[in-house]
Amino acid sequence: MSESVTYITDAELLSLGLPGAALSVVAVATRDQARVAASDEASGYLKKRYGLPILGWGTDLKRKVADLAAYDLMTFRGFDPGSESGALIVKRRDDAVLWLRDVSNGVVEPTDLEDSTATVDEQAPLVSSDTAAGWSWPTVASDTEA
Repeated sequence: MSESVTYITDAELLSLGLPGAALSVVAVATRDQARVAASDEASGYLKKRYGLPILGWGTDLKRKVADLAAYDLMTFRGFDPGSESGALIVKRRDDAVLWLRDVSNGVVEPTDLEDSTATVDEQAPLVSSDTAAGWSWPTVASDTEA
């Protein structure tokens, strides 16, 4: 089992996810748990395409992980998802999940992502195939058929 990687710092959570004032009543230890949980959720999508642990990543992954953690923390703290700001928190979380799903399916390539498999080209297309349909293969007639 690979060691868990946390993709954002507490400062990045507060700058990319939610303003510090929104989380002023949430203990740092609780924010740390949310950062780890959000990073683990992201890794669940990333491992479909990349070797874990991820060694390097860009701001796009940080922002998505911050959005996941922010949603979890606001759910813990309490918020009104029907309000304008609450709806934005829900939308950003939903967008983060969609983005991670696109990454795992090869539709999106995260910036500056470096995984543990340096020799594997993750940018190659993902190819999947079932049994070929509609193909006919020529057969060689045997001497007994002639």
